[in-house]
Amino acid sequence: MIKNKTMFNWYYILWSDAINFTRSKAKFIGIWKLHTLGFISFFMAINLMAISMILKTEINTHFITLFNSKVLNHCLGFMIVFFLPPLIANYFLIFFKNQWERIRKDYKNYNGKVYKTYFILSIVLPVSLLIILKLAHNFLGFRV
Repeated sequence: MIKNKTMFNWYYILWSDAINFTRSKAKFIGIWKLHTLGFISFFMAINLMAISMILKTEINTHFITLFNSKVLNHCLGFMIVFFLPPLIANYFLIFFKNQWERIRKDYKNYNGKVYKTYFILSIVLPVSLLIILKLAHNFLGFRV
């Protein structure tokens, strides 16, 4: 496990905080692993999507036609392109061979503050970016 001041350090601090916070809640007893893995992976997917927008990288999520609904096909494409990579990476870095037990002991717990801040920033920053880009396009004539 990496213990120096790198992005992995922040990554493991996030996970330590999330694991300790979620395990402390009675309503998550028995499902804390699934809950924590799902939520963090989903917000990482949102962050990946925001990064691809910033880099102006167009990623096709319309390649699946399993359903008659475009919305369902698009959601499934989003899940495959943006959600599955963080989900798989998080599983192998955190839960495979019970790494979470060592992470929980080795990294400081902030009583859910890092966990909650990550979720808030994962929503606020991409939405703010979209609003700023839209305003720049409408009022300043910038092409996005």
